[in-house]
Amino acid sequence: MNDGIKKCVSLCILECDDKYLLIKRGKSKNKKEDDCGLYLPIGGKLDPYETPEEAAKREVFEEAGYTINNLEFKGIVIETSKAEYNWVDFIFLSKVSYFEPKETDEGYLVWISKDKIEQLPMPEIDKVAYKYLLNNQKFIFNDQYDENLNLLYSKEEISGKIIVDRR
Repeated sequence: MNDGIKKCVSLCILECDDKYLLIKRGKSKNKKEDDCGLYLPIGGKLDPYETPEEAAKREVFEEAGYTINNLEFKGIVIETSKAEYNWVDFIFLSKVSYFEPKETDEGYLVWISKDKIEQLPMPEIDKVAYKYLLNNQKFIFNDQYDENLNLLYSKEEISGKIIVDRR
């Protein structure tokens, strides 16, 4: 049974000109099969005593082989469900020069044009987050999912705007 305790994760979107570096998730013993084929930012769980910024830098180095120095905090996504899916995601952006990412066992790192983001398979709320990024708006999404991880409700807490309400 899920205890509902939230786990913290840092995600970092690398931006180079008109592209973002994302991971197309492949099969991995550490990932749920639900993630396979989805395009997601680089990131992972915070280690004990690690700040969200430290975690973002570490994850980018581990997954992409790139050292970042400049991070801009962009938002938080709070995800709540009765399934084993309860997270607090710290979202960062780092503007970088183009580089060829290393291979990773997390999936495939791919530079994606910003105008193609909407067409990619990714979680519904991620597409909303990218719209906020493109408009240079900070966000705090408070999301609720059902036991099958379908998004039921999303509210952007800074503006109070309801993004999704399927309750």
